[in-house]
Amino acid sequence: MNKYIYMPLSLILLLIITPIASSIPYTNITSEEAFNMGLNKNTVFIDVRGYKDFIKEKIKMPRVFCTPYWSLFSYKDDFREGMGDRITLTLFSKILKNKNVIFYCNIGKTSEDITKHFLLYEMFSDSRFYNLIGGIKAWEEAGYPVSKF
Repeated sequence: MNKYIYMPLSLILLLIITPIASSIPYTNITSEEAFNMGLNKNTVFIDVRGYKDFIKEKIKMPRVFCTPYWSLFSYKDDFREGMGDRITLTLFSKILKNKNVIFYCNIGKTSEDITKHFLLYEMFSDSRFYNLIGGIKAWEEAGYPVSKF
């Protein structure tokens, strides 16, 4: 097959997957809810911004990790393929099994997209995903702890 056949297929898959992803329930949570959940050992925070942003400023709670959004999902011809790196996703499914996973970014938009996307994978069915409304900016404005370097 040549690339001209793949592009329409990618577009068709994107049009099919996007409505499914947006119709699957997930939970947007406030900074207060995230803080209270973060006190539980089964909660993990994942910063989906870049490493530079993470090093400069991050949520100061136990179990906070940085995994930039571009490392989770692959892009090709400017269309999101939604396949991701199978090794990374399989590893994540083991680490996040039976966990509450709170994604955050600067303002909550990218992390919301990532939250929706993770719900598409059956391998994550044992995990519960949350998006921090307003991202790290709302967290900090609410007076919750951040580490700044």
